[in-house]
Amino acid sequence: MAKNIMSKALSHQSTVYQILRERVLDGVYGEDGKLPSLRELAQEFKISPCTVRLALLRLEQDELLKAQNGVGYFIRSRKPVQRILLLESAIQEHLFSRFFQAIQAKVAAEPSILLQVESLDCCYQPEGADPSSVLAKFDFILANGLDACFFDGEKVWGITPEQFKAYASKTRMFYYMSGYPAFLQTGIPGVSVDWHIAGYMVAHHLLEIGCRNILCEFTPDTAFRQGVKDALEVSNHNVKLHFTDPRTSLTNSEAGALFRTKQIEGYITCSDSLVIQHLDFFKECGYTLEGDLATVGCYNTPWATEFGFQLTSLDIKPEEQIELVWQMFTDKYLPSQITLPPALVKRASTQNFKLRN
Repeated sequence: MAKNIMSKALSHQSTVYQILRERVLDGVYGEDGKLPSLRELAQEFKISPCTVRLALLRLEQDELLKAQNGVGYFIRSRKPVQRILLLESAIQEHLFSRFFQAIQAKVAAEPSILLQVESLDCCYQPEGADPSSVLAKFDFILANGLDACFFDGEKVWGITPEQFKAYASKTRMFYYMSGYPAFLQTGIPGVSVDWHIAGYMVAHHLLEIGCRNILCEFTPDTAFRQGVKDALEVSNHNVKLHFTDPRTSLTNSEAGALFRTKQIEGYITCSDSLVIQHLDFFKECGYTLEGDLATVGCYNTPWATEFGFQLTSLDIKPEEQIELVWQMFTDKYLPSQITLPPALVKRASTQNFKLRN
């Protein structure tokens, strides 16, 4: 009986809270207006004043109302609505999901901020990149008077510092994941991953578990590749290091021939999804997964564990990146350019590695 009464009271409180919240946001009581008294609201909703008070306390916690002792509840002056645009590539959905969910959570907690998401039809292309789709989105921001833009730093290749300056002078811009030289020079604030440390960290781990013949599948001339090289240079081991470009076919390349002759012991790639794509090829080459091929992916996406294969992967900390960017956007943290070290999440794909006899 007591449980039923409590459940009914909570239900009434939630209903009143939702109705009053909508009225406040719709301006029913005006900008700084006073709400009806507890007794009047209790009579309107046909519930006890105590239940109404609990609903009003929730609205006060939401910073929608302010209480004046002995007088009543008043509408709290609200911040002007800010509209932000999130630019992201349509590819790598698993990678993007953690960034998107982190931003969604921040927006949900701020009634005065609206989020709009736009996809970019481009990918990671350092050489000869066509920036037209990104520039079109930036033009959209200016034409629609948006207050800020969050963008994935890997998707803006080809834009010049002058172009960035022109946009940054008219709207607030924040990057995450990668620091592209053009906007770093411009001084646009944001958070990026220390890819040099990432490469060093992965290579060091493979050396620790005994790998002496390593293939790195990463875009040329990147900090990650240099980090891998540096880790091997300071080691006391005789290691063979091979590189291949992820934009070329692994199975039909020189790297593929190394797998077919079972020369590779450690395999590093720039995406968890690429590992999954190559699983059948590795089996055809005679490798035992989670056995004699130590494999490391990147971004620690759900792909790392959802195919019955426990993949060691780099975690670039999307939630932490968005937290820092959001604090800059809300002026709780001085806008700056921050570099975060990634974390290596070790799983069976390297922990179960055993050297072939």
